[in-house]
Amino acid sequence: MIVGKDKRERVSRARGEHTRELILEAASEIIRNEGLHACTQRAVAAELDISPGTVTWHFRMLDDLHDAVVRNAIDSFKAQTLKWFIESTSEAPEVQLTEFLFWTLQQHTRLLREYELFVAAVSRPRLRESAMHWVRTHSLILQDHFGLNAEQADAVVAYTDAWLLRSLLSDGAEKPDITMTELIFITIMKAHSSD
Repeated sequence: MIVGKDKRERVSRARGEHTRELILEAASEIIRNEGLHACTQRAVAAELDISPGTVTWHFRMLDDLHDAVVRNAIDSFKAQTLKWFIESTSEAPEVQLTEFLFWTLQQHTRLLREYELFVAAVSRPRLRESAMHWVRTHSLILQDHFGLNAEQADAVVAYTDAWLLRSLLSDGAEKPDITMTELIFITIMKAHSSD
């Protein structure tokens, strides 16, 4: 009897995990297509044709759902970024960093939704920790890939984020100068080597 009970519990847990993943996928899709404001527990339930109570059971508060979406987005960002740097054919770090910035600028819709989550974190304390985790993840990737110290990686992230935000605000019209960007990255890296 105990074996049967354990099996039922494992099946129930697996179904619960699957439902949770479906909820996160639906929430991410709503945010991607309609923006964060449209991602409510009722909207997710309607998208999946399940009861709102099911969404609330998995994510008690709306911020819990949005926080989980942010954490999934961080995992996706990390995987995409690592893949991009691994596949990069440029050898010079400043060229890789500049090419990465321009590659990211081309992903306007994704950037818009990601930054919407960041802006939400400003007024919603529950999301701040996850938003900062995103920034720290970017910094850690640069530290690992280029052997940078934390201050240097943070400077690269700050410059990159400033241009990503500026490009979003100008609807893609403003982009950094390639040569200037490479020189800024070289300067940051030289500051590191003089420590």
